[in-house]
Amino acid sequence: MGDLARLLPGVLFCALGLAAGLVYVSLPPPKDRVLPAFASFVLLYGTRLLTGSEVLRRATIVLGMLVGNHLLSAVDAMISARLKARVPPAPIEVRMQQDIYGVWFLTLQIPH
Repeated sequence: MGDLARLLPGVLFCALGLAAGLVYVSLPPPKDRVLPAFASFVLLYGTRLLTGSEVLRRATIVLGMLVGNHLLSAVDAMISARLKARVPPAPIEVRMQQDIYGVWFLTLQIPH
């Protein structure tokens, strides 16, 4: 219950801070300085509440692993695409053979 008591107000304060910031940006030029100060304070306080939550810490770790996995996959795909573009594909021969005992073998032959 303790995490929920910090998580819910943290999300609400962050949303309120972002909304106040968006309202300030959309106002015409003679702008009041109170709204950005309020938005900054509420956004920082909401962030403080969220960072103290164990649920968010665990979710951040999982999200970090997920993003890291996607970045590694993207690098791998880029390297594979560049190598594939430079080297022409080698002809591969695939043969199924049966020996004298009736055992089947799959033979892949790649020429040098």
